[in-house]
Amino acid sequence: MADAMQGIMALPQAPEQASTPPVDPMAGVDPAALAAFEEARATADPVQVGTELLKEGEKADPATVSELRRTLKSANLPPQILDAIGQMVDAIMAEPEKYQELRAGFLAEGVPEDLLPAQFDPEFFGALN
Repeated sequence: MADAMQGIMALPQAPEQASTPPVDPMAGVDPAALAAFEEARATADPVQVGTELLKEGEKADPATVSELRRTLKSANLPPQILDAIGQMVDAIMAEPEKYQELRAGFLAEGVPEDLLPAQFDPEFFGALN
């Protein structure tokens, strides 16, 4: 084992990479939209919030929302999976400012990357909700 460690330590080291500044998870999110979302989330029924976000999403991009609905209907997911998705969405909606941290944790647990967009998207998660 000592020989293996010595061998590893003898390998040339890669040049140090410049550290990148942390990414702001809320960058690009309209502050007014986020404030409206937070107000609705704090005062409304989660199902109602999701329904309203979905309606707004349909106005902006009806084809995408229609595709999302078809995908969800055809998925035939077992109740345990639906519950897990619901718990994930609840956690994200409760703390959208911590989205990057939450996303990293969910990805580490095996949640598919295509279920977690790179940036927090209130309409997407409202629709999932």
